[in-house]
Amino acid sequence: MLLYSYCRVADDLIDEATNTAEARDWIDQLREFLDLSYKFPDDRKRMVEFVTSQFPASAQSALLLLPTKHLSKDPLYDLLKGFESDLLFSDGPEAKTRFPIKTEQDLDTYGFRVAGTVAHVVNDLVFHHYTLHSHTPDFKRRVCEAGESMGIALQYTNIARDIAVDAKLGRVYIPSSWLEEENLTPEAIVKNPQGVQVKELRSRLLERAFKLYEEARPAIERLPEEVKPGMRVAVESYMEIARTLRVEGYKVRDGRATVPVWRRILVAYKALSDKKR
Repeated sequence: MLLYSYCRVADDLIDEATNTAEARDWIDQLREFLDLSYKFPDDRKRMVEFVTSQFPASAQSALLLLPTKHLSKDPLYDLLKGFESDLLFSDGPEAKTRFPIKTEQDLDTYGFRVAGTVAHVVNDLVFHHYTLHSHTPDFKRRVCEAGESMGIALQYTNIARDIAVDAKLGRVYIPSSWLEEENLTPEAIVKNPQGVQVKELRSRLLERAFKLYEEARPAIERLPEEVKPGMRVAVESYMEIARTLRVEGYKVRDGRATVPVWRRILVAYKALSDKKR
């Protein structure tokens, strides 16, 4: 919950900024917050003074309660790079990097930064709170890497769901190299995020999502029993969106595919009751 609060606060500060310059300033402040957290982990006074002087009251508790001493620092810094990537879409039509997702590797990198990083630090907390004899450094590394891949899979699903929503914001996360294969450009998707070609591109995003999901899913079964069911529910509930997007005639609300409540409950029940997947 503390980790979620931090991510939510960071995202809100940047999304609710009045302009790109202000958003970049918040990223700089968050980076300085991380610098202080990792350079002076025991200097509580310094941290409180910085947070209370630089951040709004609504954000302060989430920052001050973030358990950085138990979290790998690189993923948290990479998360800020993900926020910076989103801002590139706002740099104006003359900017060379206005559409920064050029290749599938670019999309994987973006997915890691905005979602794989979060999965990594969630696993940091799992290994901190639940100790098993099998938790060797190599074991932890492999589980964290699988978590990163699962995060990327969920981000692919998110992008596939939100093509039209993102287009309204002037954002296109489909790799430009994929668009070129369909004789499309990012600008064309912004103007018309519908049609047969977009449907095919959505299918390609989902295919990549399911590939990463299938590769990473076994790692969930290596987690401590106390957290395994919750992880299953979280992942399967999100991947149900991907399954819904594969079905003709799926329902759309506010530009996004929706999963009926009964179906979400069924997915959660199956995820909780499955002993092995």
